[in-house]
Amino acid sequence: MRRFDHRSVLVTGGAGGGGASHVRAYRVEGANVVIVGIDESRGRAIAAEVGARALYVRLDVTDESSWSAAVQVTEEHFGPLPSS
Repeated sequence: MRRFDHRSVLVTGGAGGGGASHVRAYRVEGANVVIVGIDESRGRAIAAEVGARALYVRLDVTDESSWSAAVQVTEEHFGPLPSS
């Protein structure tokens, strides 16, 4: 079993250099990965590269409703997130 099997993670800034490397590392460890940020074209490209268990969701980290929407989309695709 890998460290993140059956878990979902949201990676803020996942389309950037450091964030993208985290996305790839979480995927290797078995996680469902949600790439969140404002760079839609790069976010979608990273998600396509990583595969079916990766998803890009636009998120402005300064906007609370944007967080709610990102969590909702994540749960629709990968199931409920833990509450703590």
